[in-house]
Amino acid sequence: MHFCLLVTIMALLLSACSLQMPSRKNKVVVQENEAPVVFINPQTKQAIAEANHDLGTEAEVYYQTNNEINKKKKAFELFQQAAKQGDVNAYARLGEMYLKGEGVTRDAIKAVQWYRMAAGAELVVAQLQMGNFYRDGVGVAKDNDKAIEWYTKAAKQGEIKAMLRLGELYRGWHGQDANTKLALKWYRQAAGLGSEEAQLQLGLLVAQTSSDGSTDYTQALQTLEKLVQAGNAHATMELGDFYFEGRGGKQDIDLAVQYYARAVKLGSAEAAYKLATMNYSGITQSVEQKQSKDWFIEAANLGMPMAQYKLGMMYYKGQGVEASLVTAKDWFLKAAQQHLP
Repeated sequence: MHFCLLVTIMALLLSACSLQMPSRKNKVVVQENEAPVVFINPQTKQAIAEANHDLGTEAEVYYQTNNEINKKKKAFELFQQAAKQGDVNAYARLGEMYLKGEGVTRDAIKAVQWYRMAAGAELVVAQLQMGNFYRDGVGVAKDNDKAIEWYTKAAKQGEIKAMLRLGELYRGWHGQDANTKLALKWYRQAAGLGSEEAQLQLGLLVAQTSSDGSTDYTQALQTLEKLVQAGNAHATMELGDFYFEGRGGKQDIDLAVQYYARAVKLGSAEAAYKLATMNYSGITQSVEQKQSKDWFIEAANLGMPMAQYKLGMMYYKGQGVEASLVTAKDWFLKAAQQHLP
């Protein structure tokens, strides 16, 4: 009797000792068959959130809003710290900074290493860039098969640019063996997602691959005209090419010039360059009261390195402009910054 009472009392004492009142200061209360419950005050919770998130955010702010060298270096350091914590986006940013030489000495091999880590974590922009590396042989040996592998991974995630790259490769570009069926497949997939560039390339490709082996430009022209009406600069320039080259027996230089000028207004540097060379070589007279120099400047300001180089030569030699070594140097530097040899 006494023994049973003693056992009962001991059990009650042990049970009482096991109960704890929850603290209000970061203590963990463990309840049987439940996950731990952490009581954290608001200040501590904010500090933890900032520690986990702010490295990548702060780095991004430095990267996006500052062009000063020291600020880029600071961004690079912050991205490195974020990468050590497993921030996948930081992997890609470090790859980009190594590729461009921003905040760090340019190193294509290290760029590939960081992009590969991000791509392995399924970051689509990194998969796309890995395809570019292997297609162009930057930081790695050129390998179109591996480029296709990475582009396909990105395309399966819905990346339109990757679909366009696959279309280009399967058309026989970049040294790849042509496979029209696969090119059409990827262009159609990108066009189905609303890509005007894919619609354009699809129309051109279909025109060149008629079932009877002939070349029928009717469908291509219809596609181009539809995109021109929608304000597509590339399509407008391509339509100019149709009439300039006389594809399908429809050569019309004046109409070509009109489409080129229209494309320039839509932002086409290539169309401006074509007008400049046409005027320079005497194929056509001034367009909209602009001489060849004006069109070269238009193309150069739209970012075309060949136009920048051409202007440099014109100012260096005094061809159509007053010679100026200072102005020539400025244009040569702009072309060089875009890696024009």
